[in-house]
Amino acid sequence: MESMISAIVSVKELLGTIENKIGFFRNHQNEVREEYKLPKDRIFNIPGYQREIRWSTNNIQVLVDDVIKESKFLGIVLASSSDNKVFDIIDGQQRLTVILMLISAMNRKSDYDHIKTVEFTNESFENIKEAIEEDFYKEDEIKRNNCILNDILNQYEVLNQLCEYSNKIVNQMNDDDFCKFKENLLDSDFNLIIQPIRDKREQKRVCVDYFIDINNKNVRLDYIDILKAYAFKEDFEKTITQWINIQKKVKNTINLFNYPMESMLLHYMLCAVNNSLNYGVKTLSDQLKLGKKTKINEFVYEIGTDIEILIDDKKFYTRMLTAIDKLIEFMEVILKDKSSYGDDFEKYVNPSDGVMNDEFKQNMFVIINGIIRSGDVVPKLLLMKYFIEVINDDNATKMDYKLIYPIGVLTTFFSAGKGSLKTRSEFSSLVLSKNWKSLLEKKTMNRIKQCNIKIEFGKEIKNKGKYTESSGQFLARRVHAIFYSVELQKKINYHPDIFRLFNESKEYNDEHFIINQCYKIEYSFGGKKIEYSYPETIKPIVSHLGNYLFIKKYVNTKLGNKTVKDKICIIEKYLELGKIVFRDKLSEIKYEVAKLVFLPSSCPTEEEFKTVPVDKAESILAEYYEEKFIYDYNVYIQKLTEKLSKSDISTNPFMHRKTNY
Repeated sequence: MESMISAIVSVKELLGTIENKIGFFRNHQNEVREEYKLPKDRIFNIPGYQREIRWSTNNIQVLVDDVIKESKFLGIVLASSSDNKVFDIIDGQQRLTVILMLISAMNRKSDYDHIKTVEFTNESFENIKEAIEEDFYKEDEIKRNNCILNDILNQYEVLNQLCEYSNKIVNQMNDDDFCKFKENLLDSDFNLIIQPIRDKREQKRVCVDYFIDINNKNVRLDYIDILKAYAFKEDFEKTITQWINIQKKVKNTINLFNYPMESMLLHYMLCAVNNSLNYGVKTLSDQLKLGKKTKINEFVYEIGTDIEILIDDKKFYTRMLTAIDKLIEFMEVILKDKSSYGDDFEKYVNPSDGVMNDEFKQNMFVIINGIIRSGDVVPKLLLMKYFIEVINDDNATKMDYKLIYPIGVLTTFFSAGKGSLKTRSEFSSLVLSKNWKSLLEKKTMNRIKQCNIKIEFGKEIKNKGKYTESSGQFLARRVHAIFYSVELQKKINYHPDIFRLFNESKEYNDEHFIINQCYKIEYSFGGKKIEYSYPETIKPIVSHLGNYLFIKKYVNTKLGNKTVKDKICIIEKYLELGKIVFRDKLSEIKYEVAKLVFLPSSCPTEEEFKTVPVDKAESILAEYYEEKFIYDYNVYIQKLTEKLSKSDISTNPFMHRKTNY
């Protein structure tokens, strides 16, 4: 291995298309100054294992505001090379990418004296230099589509946004500011550090070592970069392939479920690190630092110690990536099957002491499906633990597999709850514990006893930050399933009827009761048609937990897209005839409270519309839903909460029924 090379170089010297002969200090004992040449045809390459761009427009603004005043020191660029031509960027990719954007913006603004830059490549974003120089192909649809197609880390939109902002901020400069900024940027300095290595494999390992060393001695970087570096150190060639493969899978699933890679890495550490540390770690921060003074193997580590310093298992990080890879594949199987399990799912249910019946498999599938589809990331921590220590463990028993029941309860309460239920710390301490299985049961029992007062029925349920007509549907089913079929015995089970509760379409439907799924009120009579769209302010209520009832399908078809008062009148007729309407007790409670609030309200009905013109009917609807509805709805949520606080879930007839699994 050759000595490391270091020097202060300007942006113009680093990125310009000239051969630069610059004095560098080699790391010899005597620090002998020697000349080093940056070749004219050099290529700066961002390796495929690097993370996506994380700069924001604010970062660009701060950089421009600083540089327009005077030239600045822009930090370290760490690179490695085995041929003195292609330089892999280990650290500094974010700044170099943005600076190239600013240079391209200046070239577009000026008709003369264009700045030529050396070749710049990114293994996860094909032709990045060309894309930047051509303003991300806004004038070429074919190239733009090809660019997006080959965007491994799904960076196109972010890079395009940064490029647009660079163009905007440069174009807004007057001539004097433009000249000053251009001169100062090109004169700004980097500390360029190059590790020339003859052996490419050695090159990778040494650069990772240096990356870790810089981090440990200076400001700690993002934990995902640190974990990645330690993983690469174990087996660079194997790990890089695995890392890129996982990144591709995460990109492909981004529209299916909300589980970012950084969260997967954090969750794995929380779930698995104690297996290698005799369960000595009690708390870990979001940046993977010890939350308490910790003694492990006679060594004492202070609060704030980075967890990777404690790990001595040489294959820990390899197992981490393998487990995450397998978990993603498992989640893809779940989402592919949608409402009921298929053959691919069955392959994952293999207890060492027997076979699980079909009811259990379906219940397991439904619970996991709900966790994955939830917009919340934190509940997936328990799924990660279950996958690692049950599904992915050949020694897991039937009792281990049944842990999915309390996991289903806790994750549902997290997504539907409020206050103390909305913290990750409780889940973190659970998965860090050696006795996590018994703790899981205990915590779930306690949660069930207070679920009546902790569920937030007026909560807007979102999926990836947006409410939709179905975003609350999966969670509503899970909440109703708990009220309907959870059994409080020595162990927590769901009654097999949960199968029908979640999936049966022949008999029961989940009705959007108060706000219609189509966001409209619709009536048709006497050749007249009323179609009123809800105001935007109340549309999110469609995803609230309080909006769903589980009722007979034949009743649901009669409700249509009417007002809530008309729906109540229809349901009342069925009840008067002694017909079964509701699937579960919680639906009955919701209905009774809705009847109490909306029947005496000024909510209009079909009868009022029959004697007035269409435009008058629409104005009546508008008056209620724009001015009065939200008050009635808030009263409904308040009274529903009060009603449930006085109810006892243990009175559920299914609570004490014995089942066989």
